[in-house]
Amino acid sequence: MIINDTYRFVFVHIPKCAGTTMRDALAPFDQTAELFYDRAVVVHPLLGPLDHRHIPLSVLRDHFPGEFARLAAYRSVALVRDPRSRFPSSLHERFVQRDRKPLSKRDPGEVAREIDTVLDQLARLPADTPITDPELIHFSRQRDYIYLDGTQIVREPRTVAEVDDLMAELSRLTGQTIRSDGTKNRRYAFASPLVEKVQLAITRPIESSLPRRVWKPVYRPFKSIFLATGLMRPGGNPLSELPNSAEIDAFVREFYAADLVLFAETEARRQARLDSGGAC
Repeated sequence: MIINDTYRFVFVHIPKCAGTTMRDALAPFDQTAELFYDRAVVVHPLLGPLDHRHIPLSVLRDHFPGEFARLAAYRSVALVRDPRSRFPSSLHERFVQRDRKPLSKRDPGEVAREIDTVLDQLARLPADTPITDPELIHFSRQRDYIYLDGTQIVREPRTVAEVDDLMAELSRLTGQTIRSDGTKNRRYAFASPLVEKVQLAITRPIESSLPRRVWKPVYRPFKSIFLATGLMRPGGNPLSELPNSAEIDAFVREFYAADLVLFAETEARRQARLDSGGAC
């Protein structure tokens, strides 16, 4: 989450909704001492392990009242995504965070077992309680970041297709150019297992010991070199075919029913703006 007092805007980071792209682009405007930007899992005295990058509104209200008051008072925006494409992406993230091995390189049997585990864990959660467990945070309901007790708090939910337009709007608000470097959260593949092994041996200790704001800018030119020399290439979409697809579809329709409505409403507003000749 990014909170800016100077221009009075808040970006709420919903997991697996292009949030890293927006968060990194807006990093220079963060005025929370990186409380919600550059911290990952922090042990909260009451809640236990808490991913500070992804804070549901009820948790923000109850445990960070000052920041919640600013969110309620300022212009607030968030990006939402079709739950049917978001769930596989969340599953991919779960695998990558565990051991950096992407979904595309997993045995289908392993993937199917993990899907069963995730669906079982999510099904056991209370329907009226937001997810805060860092192990499951990427499977959060998007509505928990937009609505609170049935009331819409975040004023401007936008679809992930509107990233560039949202950056343009905030650029006009701040008088400064805000843009993505165009590569956030794209998937890449290494030319060989040896290259990947060497890269991970170098980057893992750095990422675990230094803040993201320190190591992220240093990585970018190296990524460009790797892509230019062929040591790394765009990895495509490994999420197009998953085991248990029928079960996943049924689960998404039930567990994310409110998110499906949220996305449909947000997409309808985007289409209406396009039809009227306005910006997305």
